[in-house]
Amino acid sequence: MRKLSGFFLSLGLCLALATGISSAQTPDPRFDVCGQVRDSEGHPIPGVVVSDNYSVTVTDEDGRYSFVRTPASNWVFISLPSGYEVPLRQGHPCFYRKLDDKRLSYDFVLEKMRKEEKAFNLFFIGDPQCQNTLHVNRLKTEGIPDVKAYSRKQKGNCYAVTLGDIAYTEGGRNTNYLLPIIREEMAADKAGMPVFHRRQPRFRVCCGCGGRNKSDSGPAPQQDVRGRLRSCGLFLEQGRRAYRFDE
Repeated sequence: MRKLSGFFLSLGLCLALATGISSAQTPDPRFDVCGQVRDSEGHPIPGVVVSDNYSVTVTDEDGRYSFVRTPASNWVFISLPSGYEVPLRQGHPCFYRKLDDKRLSYDFVLEKMRKEEKAFNLFFIGDPQCQNTLHVNRLKTEGIPDVKAYSRKQKGNCYAVTLGDIAYTEGGRNTNYLLPIIREEMAADKAGMPVFHRRQPRFRVCCGCGGRNKSDSGPAPQQDVRGRLRSCGLFLEQGRRAYRFDE
């Protein structure tokens, strides 16, 4: 994402942003969602899974994809391929684009990893369930720092997924107003790793929930197998560390 290959590519990207249509691709009238997945040097990435949570396709040899959008879908997203960094926006994984009725083309640019990733560490941040600002403060001062400190002891890259109740919901009461604060505390620089999560009180890792959800935080995380899983960690309850396990 740091380098663009020349003036004409830069101009093309500017035109794509202005019109929503990639200058290198004329949209096929049979499809209403299309785009390209490429690396930061402009090389196409074939074989990347692309979906709106209803339709699924893969990019061709030119890194291009197209499909008919399902009316109920709100997002187009990719399954992050092995060998590429997790793209971040404001410290959070950004592997998706919000669908717009006035736009057809959605491109994704990925950065190659400097070293081959043969193994990784996966953290599950389960049930933070912050019910009040006291719990959020404990998340800030205890839970997340503990996750970050533990991740620094691991060999290889670390990733995290939030599970269960992020905020608190019971009957007509919820603490969804705390979700933006919780999300901020789970940014990659604070957690020590990319954290895949939803700004929802309940989160499920599945293919079907994201397309039906209208939150601005995107669909459920999708990621290709990146190598051997070295260890797992499970943390947090009401902002504090509950327990941890390793495998």
